[in-house]
Amino acid sequence: LRTLALQKEFWEGAYKPRDSRRVALGPEYLKAGEAMQATLEQVSERLNDKIRYRDPAVDELMRLKWLAWLVRNSAGEASLLISRAVSSGSVPSDIQRQYDARQGAASAMWDALEAAGRSDTLPATVRTAIEAARKVYTDRGWIDTRQNMVTALATKATPPLTADQWSIYVVPKLGAVLDVAEASLAGARDRADVLRSDARRELLGELAMLLLALAIGIGGIVAVDGHVLRPLEQIRRAMVGMAEGDLASS
Repeated sequence: LRTLALQKEFWEGAYKPRDSRRVALGPEYLKAGEAMQATLEQVSERLNDKIRYRDPAVDELMRLKWLAWLVRNSAGEASLLISRAVSSGSVPSDIQRQYDARQGAASAMWDALEAAGRSDTLPATVRTAIEAARKVYTDRGWIDTRQNMVTALATKATPPLTADQWSIYVVPKLGAVLDVAEASLAGARDRADVLRSDARRELLGELAMLLLALAIGIGGIVAVDGHVLRPLEQIRRAMVGMAEGDLASS
């Protein structure tokens, strides 16, 4: 809730004059976002450990989700590097190297995501999300704008976008990659629903077979009792009676 409140305040302030914004908002929002991200990563890792290797289709979708998140995380760090430099005016001397490292990691993960996304077994919604993200992520304007921002900072020139403009510009771009992660999670959930339905149907079938086996068993016991055990008991009693001299028992 705290993060959502800060997010709302941040976007409302993005359209207001700088002097009307709360000074501590930026650091607070960043700290809350990083804490929430760390928590989500921990929860995600624990959940992945619980479901890993249970079903190949789910594993495939969860791997796509993981790759999409790595792309978003690395690209987000590259974007954050630019945002901090623009907003604070303090530019690291090696900003180009730092940016190249983060963006390079994002590009490597994107290549892996695209390769994994070529699987014919993926749901159509996931393939659609990957294609939409590809159009955004590989857009020449997006690539050039990023590089122009870094080049301006590295050469101590005025960046083409302010910090607020950059944030408004970059968030939807990164959101396109997050859509892949969300589509993958939705696909995994749908697959889990199918597996649960199959398991329920199998269980009901096995219960029905068990009940049938019990019915056959009980019927067999009744049949044996009526057609075998009772006649044998009658014969035994007759033989005992004849042995005792009761000829009428024969």
